[in-house]
Amino acid sequence: MNNTEIFILLLIAAVMTIAIIRIAQNRQPGYQTRTNLLSSAELHFLRSLEAAVPLSIHIAWKVRLADVIEVHTSAGAKTRAQRFNRISSKHVDFVLCDRATSAIQCAIELNDRSHMRPERQRRDRFVREALKGAGIPLIEIPCSRGYDANRLREQLQVHTGTPSVPQRILSTAAR
Repeated sequence: MNNTEIFILLLIAAVMTIAIIRIAQNRQPGYQTRTNLLSSAELHFLRSLEAAVPLSIHIAWKVRLADVIEVHTSAGAKTRAQRFNRISSKHVDFVLCDRATSAIQCAIELNDRSHMRPERQRRDRFVREALKGAGIPLIEIPCSRGYDANRLREQLQVHTGTPSVPQRILSTAAR
């Protein structure tokens, strides 16, 4: 074999290797890790929410709507599937649950500027009506630079049935 033939074989091997790598890359889903589960605004609100609710309440975040409500069994199979698909692709920012029983107390949406977009408003109306129909209160909180834990506590007290005494703060201070 002369140098030209060796060069052509190496060139063909390189091209085939590149083609195989590109095909393999296209077959991979192309996912990557998100840096944080919560946005900085959601994390900031969570810290205030933690100060506002008693230890008897568990705070869950980014909960899929289909994990909070379910399609009524009286609907036909096709309707159930369509309704499930609508709720399975949406989530609520926070859900408050009784720590002992996991009973859902209420859902919380933190509304930032994105909630002013028409498509988001349609989504919000749907979520609002779906939760209302299932009997789950939805508390919508405007996104802010700061939150008053006492004010949050007052808003949540109606839905959680818990005393207005900040038990988390007291239990931390007692240590």
